[in-house]
Order: sequence, then C-alpha cells, then structure tokens
Amino acid sequence: MATATYKEPGDVLQLTATAPVVDGQVVVYGPLIGVAQGPASAGDPLALQLVGQHRFPKSASTGPSFEIGDDVYWDSVLGLAVPKSLAAVDSIYIGPCRRPAASGDTFVEAELRAEPVPYFHGRVWENVSLAPASKVLDIQDVGKVLSVTGHPTNVVTLPATVAGAEYVVRSAADGARLAVSPNPNDRIIGPDDAGSDNEDLTLTAATARRGDYAVLRATAAGWLLVASRGIWAKG
Repeated sequence: MATATYKEPGDVLQLTATAPVVDGQVVVYGPLIGVAQGPASAGDPLALQLVGQHRFPKSASTGPSFEIGDDVYWDSVLGLAVPKSLAAVDSIYIGPCRRPAASGDTFVEAELRAEPVPYFHGRVWENVSLAPASKVLDIQDVGKVLSVTGHPTNVVTLPATVAGAEYVVRSAADGARLAVSPNPNDRIIGPDDAGSDNEDLTLTAATARRGDYAVLRATAAGWLLVASRGIWAKG
C-alpha cells in the first residue's frame, strides 16, 4: 500500500526571494498570496505564511469599508486591500473579513485563505516567452499551464481540434499582449459567441495583467472557452 510521509505544516511556503522583502510584507507568488515571516534579501530563503488572520493595509482616503464576512482582495499595484467591488482584474483573493473596518481605518483584518485557480491545480507549469517567435502547441502541451510572456505581434497557435484536448494559457506579465490563434479552419467559441474561423482571442497590452488566463477545450464546433480571467477580445 502506498503511504505518505509527513514533511511540514502546509500553512507555510518555503521559497527563494527574487527581490528584497521586509517582515510582514504581502507577497504574491503565482496564483498564491502570503505574508513574509521575516526579512529576506534577493536570493535568500523566504517563508510565506499562507493562512491565518492578519491585518492588511487599506486606504483611509478612498473610503472602502468592510463588514464581517466580506470578501477582501489584494491590489498589487496599489499595495492595498480592497473590497470585491473595487478589485481590478489582477487582484488576488485574500479571504473573508474577520473584523469590521470603517472607511477611515487604515487596516482591515482578514483570514488569509489560499484559493488556487481550479484549472491550475495539479498541472505542470511551463514558462513561455513569445519574444523569439510564436509558440505552436501540440499534444504534449495538454495538461500544462503555459505561463506566457506576451509579445506585440507573436501568438500562441492552437493545433487542429482533437477530442479531449484542453490548453491553459496564462499571462505571465502585466502589460504584455497575448494572442491565441486557432487553426485556419477552426474557431474559438464562448458564451454568446459563435465565433468565426481563424479569429484570434487576444488579451491586449492595455488590459493584460499577470495571472489572467484562458482555458480552451476542443469540441466538434471548435475551441470552447470554458473559463477565463481578464479582458479577452476576439479579432
């Protein structure tokens, strides 16, 4: 019988800092968010607390207020906690509010709760840069999360539809155009969108945010957009 061996509590993620970090800093790592358990220089070991109740900074001037149970998100650009109504497309879910916060408060107390994207769970990640050339997907890319650094003209090209094939394309950087192009005889379809043959699905540079993604599944009618985050346009 196969058995598992206990290694360590799962509430702390051990990794290497890519930039200087101060104690208590909110750190976004892929689809995860955590709080640094101590300072670290670039290249040093870093421990991120992934669960627990924490006080997160929020704006006292723009007036967001929170009640117990409200969803709290982290805006990486502002470096502030925001309510769902003000969350940008690249904001990351922190967890539920655990203590009321008035509009003039500078902190909101929330339960840090990891919420991995379902389509990322258990998959192999591959970093892709479109800077050298366009990327043509094949059957060996099924099952991966393709974390792509976009390019002004290059694209990720889908193969002809094959039953059971599914691709996950994720934006790896803010402000980088990312286009997904079907086979000339195929189309990308989605909610209320019958699509047209050879029509690209594009995340424009103006709206592209790290963590935006599209999940495309092969069907008899074409590539079906079954899930996405971000502002994707056709054409």
